[in-house]
Amino acid sequence: MKFQRLALMITLLLIAGIAFAQANPSNAPATSGNAPAQGAQPTQGAQPAQGAQPAQGAQPAQGAQPAQGAQPAQPAVPQAKTKDEYDAFMQIQGAPDAATAENLAIAFETKYPQSQLRAMAYNLVMRKYSEANNVDKVLITGRKAISFDPDNVQALLLVSGALANSTHETDIDRDEKQAELKKDAAHAIELLNNGALTRLGATPEQNNAALALAYSSLGTMAAHLSDWANAEPNLRKATELSPEGDPVTWLNLALALDKQQKYADALTAANKAAQLAATPGYEEVLKTAQGEQTRLKQLSGGAATTPNASAQPTKPAGANPMPSSNDPNAQNKPQTRPNDK
Repeated sequence: MKFQRLALMITLLLIAGIAFAQANPSNAPATSGNAPAQGAQPTQGAQPAQGAQPAQGAQPAQGAQPAQGAQPAQPAVPQAKTKDEYDAFMQIQGAPDAATAENLAIAFETKYPQSQLRAMAYNLVMRKYSEANNVDKVLITGRKAISFDPDNVQALLLVSGALANSTHETDIDRDEKQAELKKDAAHAIELLNNGALTRLGATPEQNNAALALAYSSLGTMAAHLSDWANAEPNLRKATELSPEGDPVTWLNLALALDKQQKYADALTAANKAAQLAATPGYEEVLKTAQGEQTRLKQLSGGAATTPNASAQPTKPAGANPMPSSNDPNAQNKPQTRPNDK
């Protein structure tokens, strides 16, 4: 799976996810953009989508009490206790590659075992590995982040996505992976429904896009396991929450409906997938969606009610750029997100 688009989307959604402040602001380096004294700026220059700004409550203490008791309490902002701790964290953020960042995070965890920034440190590493298309390391570092912060929405979503797109029917540990994904996705959904992002300044549309990621992961996992009846409602929910979002989700919905011989609905989904995939980087998705369109137009037109073996749903070539090593048929699986490069 190529996580670059997914990681960027989550970075934009979690606009205050790496916000933190030192206990002694006077020690903050004289830098701009990523300095903790600035509060809720995203990492590496990513700007909030649609001009959404972090909520004022994202700043630590001092006036963070809900007005007249009507607003929920703002989440606590992780803090670096010393300038050395802050500098060590910033080294992870500025690391030139994922492996270097991981080594720095391990050293950070060892030197500051009680730091409030451990989960965010591994979030940074996880995103770097996602950009490098290293699904195994995304899982390792994402799980580490969750171990330090079980309510880490960013890690919950990325780990869920990684599991969904790297699990197949022939995997020996597929049941364990499916159980982990269900747990992580369900918790992410719970947190998002309870305002984990909106309290940080995310718009309802951004919150829905994050929810769509969780439901898409649940549906994609089911599709990879040929559990089409359970894939359909989760993929439908994802498309309802973010109708102009990911063409891969629409394509997997089309495949799930096709497998259940719901040809008219499948054609509608394939049409939407083709429309959204008509952008650079989605060439394989577009090709597959167009193949589905051709097939489904024939079937929904009454030419056949049960397709023969030569007219089975189109399976995308190279559906999973990082197939499980013990899955020789990984390419004949539901579509995953394409490479960005």
